[in-house]
Amino acid sequence: AISYYSGGRRVQRRASTLAKAREIARAAARQLSEGSGRQLATFTPDEVADILAAFQSVRRLSPPPRLAAIAADYVAAVAQLPSGVTLRDAVAAYRKTHDRAAVLKAATVEEIKDRFISSREGGGASDRYLQDIRARLGTFAKAFRCGIGSITAPEIAAWLDGLKVSGRTRNNYRGAVVALFRYAQRQGCLPRNETTEAELVDTAKPRPSGIGIYSPAELRAILHGMPEAMRPALAIAAFAGLRTAEVVRLDWQEVNLKAGHIVVAADKAKTAQRRLVPIVPVLADWLATVDKKKREGKVIGGDYSFPTAYDRAVRREMKLMNERREADGDAPVQRVPNGLRHSFASYRLAAVKSADQVALEMGNSPRKLFTNYRELVTSEAAAAWFAIHPAKMPRNVVRMAA
Repeated sequence: AISYYSGGRRVQRRASTLAKAREIARAAARQLSEGSGRQLATFTPDEVADILAAFQSVRRLSPPPRLAAIAADYVAAVAQLPSGVTLRDAVAAYRKTHDRAAVLKAATVEEIKDRFISSREGGGASDRYLQDIRARLGTFAKAFRCGIGSITAPEIAAWLDGLKVSGRTRNNYRGAVVALFRYAQRQGCLPRNETTEAELVDTAKPRPSGIGIYSPAELRAILHGMPEAMRPALAIAAFAGLRTAEVVRLDWQEVNLKAGHIVVAADKAKTAQRRLVPIVPVLADWLATVDKKKREGKVIGGDYSFPTAYDRAVRREMKLMNERREADGDAPVQRVPNGLRHSFASYRLAAVKSADQVALEMGNSPRKLFTNYRELVTSEAAAAWFAIHPAKMPRNVVRMAA
C-alpha cells in the first residue's frame, strides 16, 4: 500500500506487485514535486519567508491549527476593531478586564451600605451626616437589590431622575451614592484607579432661587412674640447663625458668656469641625435674660431630640403668635425656611464686610455663603438687626402651647 498527502488530504493506493507499487510512488512524488513547484512559483521570496515563519509560529500551539483558519479569524477580528487598535491590544484589554474581575470581591449594595455607614459611625461623623446617608443610601439600596458591581451609570441616572426632587436634592443623593461607590473601591469590590459608574452620572444644575430673610421688624416680632423657652435658641440662630441641628444639640455649658463665644463641638456640627462663634453684644443681652439656674442642659427648652421636632414646634408657635397678632390688628409674620440663619448671614456680612469672617463663624465656605445664604441688605438694616435688644419685653410672658 502507498500512502501520501495531496492537497491536504491523505491518499492511499494499492498495487499487486512491488514493481507496480514503486511506479505509483515515483509518479506521486513527481506530481507532488511539480505541484508544489507551481504553487511556490506564484509567491515572492519574501512571501515564502513569511509563510515559513508563520508555520514556525503556529507549531508552538498544541495542537497546531491550520494556517488558513488563523488567517480567517484574524481578518474577521481586525475588521471589528477601531482604526489604530491591534488584535494584540484587544486581547490585552480583555485579559486585563477578565483578570481584574476575577479578583473583585462580590458584595450587594445592601452589604456595602451597611459597612460604609458603620465605618462613618466609627470615624466620628456628625449625627446629621449619619442621619442623611442612612436615609439616602437606604432609598438607593431598596431600588438596587443586586451586586454593586453590576450597576451602570445610566441606571443610576434613571433612578435619580425618578426621585422627582429639586436639582440640589438630586445632587445630594448623587453625592451619597458616589461616596458609597468610592468606599466599595477601597474595599476591593469595584475596580480601583478608575472612575466609578456613580461618578459618570452628570450633576444637576440647581435652579437659582431667592434667599428668604426676615426684616428687623419681623425678627423683633418673633423674639417678643414667641414663648420664653424658645427665645434663647431663636436669638442664637438670629445673632450667631447656628444651624437648627446645631442649636438643638447645644448645651448651656458650651455657651460661654464670660469668654464671649459659643463652642460648636465637632460631633454637633454638620461639617464635623469644631468652631467658635462670637457672642455679639445683642445676643449676650438676650442670653442674660435667662435665669442662671436655668442655664443647665440643653439650650432649647423642652425635649427635642431631632431638628424636625423642634421645627414643628416653631411652626406651631408661630401660627399661634400670628393669630394673636391678627387679633391685635398687626400683620402676621410669614415663616421663612432657614430664615434666621440666612438673615444672620446677610446682616452680618453687611455689618463686618468680610465674607471670610462670616463664613468661618457659620461653618461654611465663602462661596456657599454667597450662593446659599446671603441676600443684599444695607448697612442701616444690618445696624437695625443687631440692635433688637430685649429691653422692651412684654410684661405677660407667652407660654408654650401644649
